[in-house]
Amino acid sequence: MRTRIGALRPPYTDDRPPQYRLPGTPEAAREAREYVTSALGPNNPLLSEAQLIASELVTNAYLHSRSGLPDGTIGFTVAPLVCGCFIEVADAGPRSSAPTSPRVRVPDGDEAEGRGLLLIDATAYAWGDTACPCGGRSVWALLVHAGEQAQADAA
Repeated sequence: MRTRIGALRPPYTDDRPPQYRLPGTPEAAREAREYVTSALGPNNPLLSEAQLIASELVTNAYLHSRSGLPDGTIGFTVAPLVCGCFIEVADAGPRSSAPTSPRVRVPDGDEAEGRGLLLIDATAYAWGDTACPCGGRSVWALLVHAGEQAQADAA
C-alpha cells in the first residue's frame, strides 16, 4: 500500500493549472485519457500510469457522485511536475445524503467493480481527497519518476 495523504496537496511547478470540464458520461474516462496524453506528451514515461489513474478517478466520479447525473460535469486537472505529474478529479458530491470519502476495499473475486482505488493505491506515489466548498469532493494522485521515488523512499 502506498501513501494515502488526506488533504495535503503537492506543489505545482507554475501557477495552478486550469481545470478541464468533462461531461458526466461514460465517455468522460476516454476524454480524460486523451487529455493526459496531450498534457504530458506521448513519450512521457508516466503516461500509462497517468492514463490509468485518470480513467479510474473519472469513472468513480461518474459512477458514485452527482456528476454522473444528467447535465453533470467532472472537473479534471493534470499538471506535469518536475518530479512527475499530479492528477485531480473534482465531482459534484455524493448521490446519497451522507458524504463519504473514497476508500480502498478488496472486492470479492467475482465482483465486477471495486478495484479502481486498489489500482490507484498500487500505482500512485501518494493520493488523497478533500471536500470542496461546493459540496463535492476532490480526489488527487501524485505520480513520480522512478529516480525521484527511489530518493523519496530512501529519505
